[in-house]
Amino acid sequence: MKPSQYNCSWENEKQELVIHNTYTGAMEIVSGAVREVVSSLFSGERLFTSDLVQLHTIGLAMRLYSAGFLVDDERDECGEMQADYLRNKFGLPDHKKWDIAIAPTMACNFDCTYCYAAVKRGAIMSREVEARLTERIFEYLDSSGVKAVNTNWIGGEPLMNVPAMRRISEKLYTYCGEKKMQFTASLITNGSLMTEELAGELAYPPFNIQYLQITVDAFWHDQSRPFRHRNGKSSLEATLLGLRNAVKHMPGRIWVRVNIPYQPDLTPAQVSQYISKLKRDMGITNQVSFYLAAVQPATDNARLGDVSKWPAAEYARFQRAVEEGLAHDCGTMHTPGMPFRSRVPCAYEYKENVCVDSAGYVYKCWHHLGVPERIIGSISKPFGHDSYSGSTAYHKWLAWSPFDTKCKSCKSLPNCMGFCYDYAFELGKDDEGRCLRKKFTMREDCLDQVEAVLQQRLVAQLGATGCEGACTGVNCDRK
Repeated sequence: MKPSQYNCSWENEKQELVIHNTYTGAMEIVSGAVREVVSSLFSGERLFTSDLVQLHTIGLAMRLYSAGFLVDDERDECGEMQADYLRNKFGLPDHKKWDIAIAPTMACNFDCTYCYAAVKRGAIMSREVEARLTERIFEYLDSSGVKAVNTNWIGGEPLMNVPAMRRISEKLYTYCGEKKMQFTASLITNGSLMTEELAGELAYPPFNIQYLQITVDAFWHDQSRPFRHRNGKSSLEATLLGLRNAVKHMPGRIWVRVNIPYQPDLTPAQVSQYISKLKRDMGITNQVSFYLAAVQPATDNARLGDVSKWPAAEYARFQRAVEEGLAHDCGTMHTPGMPFRSRVPCAYEYKENVCVDSAGYVYKCWHHLGVPERIIGSISKPFGHDSYSGSTAYHKWLAWSPFDTKCKSCKSLPNCMGFCYDYAFELGKDDEGRCLRKKFTMREDCLDQVEAVLQQRLVAQLGATGCEGACTGVNCDRK
């Protein structure tokens, strides 16, 4: 046996050893003599020495083996991940779900300073494109063997063409019902056109919106996300009204993205207080999830300079501090979600998943919509590899692999799998700026997660047993 190459370990404030494996997601906390044995095993010492046998550690070693902290000598974990990545990228995923992002318009009523969209005027999807698009979708579904379809409505501002969304959704919903396929959808919107009537409609068939994202820019929304026609109205007020309407009719399906451009004088406390106040003012509780996003313009079409671009590690620390502030404001312990094993970094890295703009051109990433050199095909031909084979952009995507970059030696690789291909293409394949935020805060997040579980289990079990060293569910060895 040998230690996994994806083991991470840190000492907490009680001088216990917290160990985490990014490949399996397993986590343990050990202390005393057990800690010394684990440290020896992780340093690569051979398992079955007489000293270890005398310490009765074979049981411990097998527990570590079953959790993935120890692996067979011949095992190549990185090779396994690479094979799994290729199988998922180029084969039909096990869940047999097909994602297609559709921009019913590339027009937008906002004029965001950091927008990636190259075309933000005109380009409303025509009825002819609608008809051809649904025809191509049905052709693909008939031949592909997929069992579920998810439509991602994007733009531009997709709600500027609700009639097209409705007509396409009605056809897909009916088709999937007849074929006994699951049909769901998601929507990314600026929220300003979300009336109460529309919010009530989107939550049900034929739209079936299961995920709704609305974006708010903390403090500077009216400056960074103004109305395109500069009509003197507050874009923030319009967005918050749309959010209120969505909350009323779509509870549990809403995510609010809070954009944070890089500003050296900005503090995490200011951002956490802003979000907490926003939630209180709007009466929002747990039915809406808030998350932060660094403003990182992905294309030259954005009108922001280098000052807006966050250094990756600095942003990771900033975001974590904001999350701690939000937990404090709620009177709860900070319990960060731990990163999970990823097969591919993005749904649109699966071979079959594509994005379609309002003119009927096909892309592999919605950041590319409207950019001619990123087009891989059009709906004039069926969806699929044969139709895209003449595209340079498509072949660049085919050739991309995180295993050809420095990611191959990173302990966070199982969690991000190279993260965003588009960022790699724009920033450079080895640029740290495209790294998943959790890479930089893994130690603190793991320690917080362990302590949260310890506290929860301790409170739950003290009442039942009176034990001061209750088992924690993270395989705590406290006695």
